[in-house]
Amino acid sequence: MSLNQLLRKFLVRFPWLIKWANRILPAAILHRLRTMAETIKYRDISEVHELPAIFNYWSEKYVRPLLTELGFHSLQDFFVQHILRYTDEPTIRLLSIGAGNCELDLALAEHLKATGHSNIRYECLEINPQMLQRASSRARELGIAELMVFTEQNIADWEPGQQAPHQVIICRQFLHHVVELETLMIKLKQAMAPRGLLLVDDMVGRNGHMRWPEALAVVEELWADLPVKYKYHHLHGVTNKRYNNWDCSITGYEGIRAQDILPLLRQHFAFETFIAFGNIIDVFVDRPYGPNFNVDSASDLAFIDRVQRIDQTAIETGQIKPTHMIAAMRVEPVKETRCHRHITPEFAVRPAP
Repeated sequence: MSLNQLLRKFLVRFPWLIKWANRILPAAILHRLRTMAETIKYRDISEVHELPAIFNYWSEKYVRPLLTELGFHSLQDFFVQHILRYTDEPTIRLLSIGAGNCELDLALAEHLKATGHSNIRYECLEINPQMLQRASSRARELGIAELMVFTEQNIADWEPGQQAPHQVIICRQFLHHVVELETLMIKLKQAMAPRGLLLVDDMVGRNGHMRWPEALAVVEELWADLPVKYKYHHLHGVTNKRYNNWDCSITGYEGIRAQDILPLLRQHFAFETFIAFGNIIDVFVDRPYGPNFNVDSASDLAFIDRVQRIDQTAIETGQIKPTHMIAAMRVEPVKETRCHRHITPEFAVRPAP
C-alpha cells in the first residue's frame, strides 16, 4: 500500500484529528505541512488529469458540445485559438501557472510547432521538481525542448514584475489549490501584456469540493436508490452506504478556496468567453466513485444521462450553481461575454452563505 493510500485511510478514520490540528497549529507550520502533503501526493503521479472512463463518456457527450457551440473543437482547441491571436508578435510569450506534469502545455507547444508557429517561449511554473523533470524529459522526446522553460517555483514567492509580460497566461486546475488568491490575481495582471489573455480551466464549487446543501440534498436522494456496489470510494478504500460529503482540503490544498475563485476573477478581470457546467454529476463521474460505473453497461450510462439531465435543469433554473469553469479573460472591459445560454459569470456565482 502506498504512502498516499495509507494517509487517506488514516484521514477517513480520524478526520477530527486533522481538523483539531488545523485549529491549534500556527499558520506557518500548517502551510509547510500542507505543501509537503501536496508534494508527496503528486510526486509519483505521471497522469495528473487521468479520470475514469465514465468521466470521458460524460465530458464527450455533454461538455464538448458546450465548447463546439462557441466555436472550439476541444479543450485544447480553446487554448490554441486564443494563442493564435498573437502570431504577429515576434515572440509569443506563454506562461502556465501550477503546470504539474505540463501535459496540456506540451500538447499545445507540440501543436503550435507542427502548424508552423515556433515563435513561442513557453514557461511552466511548478513547485514539484519531480513533475518538472517528467515534463522536461517528455519535451525532449517530442522535439520541443527549445520552446519550453521549466521553472521550479512556489507561487507564493513568484515575482512577475521581474519578467517580460506574457500575451497568454494559462491556469489549468490550479487556482483551487491557492490560499492567497487575492495576491495571485494582482500578480496575474502584473504578468500580462497589454491586451493579454488569462485562460482558465478550473473548479469553482464549494471549498474542499464539498456539495452545498441544495446540491447535497439531490445527491443524497440519488444515493439512496443506488446499489451498494456503486458506493465504493476508490481513493479512500471504503464503501459509503450513506454519502460522505468529504472535505478534500482537510490536509493539502485540494479545493482550499474553490468557492472564491469565480467572485475574485469577476472582480479583477472581464470575461470574453465563459463556459460553466456540472455539479451533482461530479459525484458520479469523478475519481472517487466514477470507476464504479461501466461505460459498456447500458443501465450505467442511462443513470449517468439521468443525473446529467437533473443537474443541467437545476443549474439552468438557478437551483444550484456550476462547479466547473472554462474561460478567457482580459483586464480591460469587453463588450459582451460569450457563454452558453444565460449561464453568465454573474449567474454562476452562488450568493455568499
